[in-house]
Amino acid sequence: MLEEKAGYLKDFPINIRVSHIENYPLHYHYDPEFIYVLKGFVTLKCGSSIYKMQQGDIFVANESEVHGIYNCSTDNVVLIIQIDTRYFSKQFPALKNSVYRTLSKDRSDENLVHLRSQLLHVTFNYLKRSPGYKIEDTNLMVDIIQFMDKYFASFYFEGKTVMQRKFEKPELTERLSRIINYLYKHHSENITLKDLANEEFLSEYYISHLITTGTGLNFRELLAFARVEESEKLLLQSNEKVSAIARKTGFSTTEYYRKFFRKWYRCDPEEYRVLYSNHIKGFDLEKSREIEKTKALDLVTELINFLSFESEEEVGVKFFYDEVDVNINGEAIGKFGKAVELGGEEKNEYIIYGGYFLANVLGVNAKQNKKFQIEESGNYVWDTLATIPHLLNVFMDDSVKVVRENNYSDSDRHKTLIAGERGIYISQEIAKPSFYAYRMFESMKGDILANVRNCLVTRGRGEKANQISIIACSTNDAIEKLFDRGGSINQVQKTIKSFRDSFTYKISLHGLEAGTYDIFRTTQNHDETMFSIAVLDNSNRKKLTDEDIMLIDEATVPKTTVDHRYIEGDMQIDINLKNLSFTYVRIVKR
Repeated sequence: MLEEKAGYLKDFPINIRVSHIENYPLHYHYDPEFIYVLKGFVTLKCGSSIYKMQQGDIFVANESEVHGIYNCSTDNVVLIIQIDTRYFSKQFPALKNSVYRTLSKDRSDENLVHLRSQLLHVTFNYLKRSPGYKIEDTNLMVDIIQFMDKYFASFYFEGKTVMQRKFEKPELTERLSRIINYLYKHHSENITLKDLANEEFLSEYYISHLITTGTGLNFRELLAFARVEESEKLLLQSNEKVSAIARKTGFSTTEYYRKFFRKWYRCDPEEYRVLYSNHIKGFDLEKSREIEKTKALDLVTELINFLSFESEEEVGVKFFYDEVDVNINGEAIGKFGKAVELGGEEKNEYIIYGGYFLANVLGVNAKQNKKFQIEESGNYVWDTLATIPHLLNVFMDDSVKVVRENNYSDSDRHKTLIAGERGIYISQEIAKPSFYAYRMFESMKGDILANVRNCLVTRGRGEKANQISIIACSTNDAIEKLFDRGGSINQVQKTIKSFRDSFTYKISLHGLEAGTYDIFRTTQNHDETMFSIAVLDNSNRKKLTDEDIMLIDEATVPKTTVDHRYIEGDMQIDINLKNLSFTYVRIVKR
């Protein structure tokens, strides 16, 4: 039988296999299937296309697409993930008819990199079988489907090969996907361009232009391709005459069918039947074996840590992966909480973690109409996001009893957006990244439960006893050294821009009381800070208006999202950092 039925556990709508494959006969199924080459290479036949897939390549076999794997390297390892359409279509009604293509000429494309990471994390959870992995993986797969719908939901033709098509506007991708779905669903009917135009409430001209631009084929060619692809199953698993198959799939004449079949499959329908009917599932022998779980887990962990890219610009990029297991009721490994002493005019003031409290205590009038320019003096690393991991390390140093800050705000004499000083505000009273560091650290006061590679987990005390806080930052030695030796704007920018490492933290919280939790997640990367705005607008010599100050203030505030979850026992928090960035998560039981 050409059809393959996936088996799912009663409470887990995902089927995952990590296998070595010698031969996987032609087959199709009604559930989407991810085929991800983790090691070596394989040859994949899907419909009329043949793909040479190497490490890092991902292919999605959509509903009813006939595909098989053969001619593989002796060291290949392939991840196969099938998802239950019946389950996920409750949230994604169009999933059954979705058409995804993930193969791309740009193997370092950030969307493909993200998809690799997500699939690896689903597999890691499954292999590790940590508590709650089924729920976590199901939630991750929801995210993956949403991501696929946004970035991989259409295709185009490169010669005889079907590839991924990317539009700059997501709505065009969505519209083209609907059109393709409609053609496949109604392929056997007498469809016209007018039918599609009526379906989309658009003009025939626009629909025709969209199809040609999106796929490289005109309307008639795309419809013929859909009909030819649908005919493949009938050819391989029945003895029906070619003329009957042509009529069933919507072709007006057998010759017309032959013409388009030859165009895509490079042979006549009868020849194709002879070549492949003995290589379908049930006739041909499947030769594959699942990789032993420990070895599979080691490989997946290695790939998460060191995802490899082929583009030169990614050479030297490092990938770090940490699992952090936290018993929130366990014994603390330390205390987190120091005083901040302000220098300058406020040298006798002692504040607990300055930040938002300082503004109320010390009150400073806003300074406006300052020239928007850059002075090449001072140590400009103090104006960057690097202050957050730097200050975190300072606050974690047990030998430091009090943190001393020289200034509340940068001095007025510079009259600049950034001045290379240690204030927590610029002279226009816009908060710098160090301000948000103190603000987060104040909220995190309490017992230290975990401290792993710039990732800190704390449990609140007193009124905040029901709060768990997590902060994770990315930095490296070259950036940290800037705090000692100083740096001009260009030096600081060059050092930060050359830092392209990625950090993944998988934080498992155990022992949570059953109930609803509010999860606040605050994030920011270097490109979203005032330093980057100043560098980009270096040539803009203008006075800052009230509106300028407001816009800059809004643009440089870290982004915060709020989620609500019912939790019973365990919760997993995933943090992914790329380049210089941070994520702060605050979890509070209602």
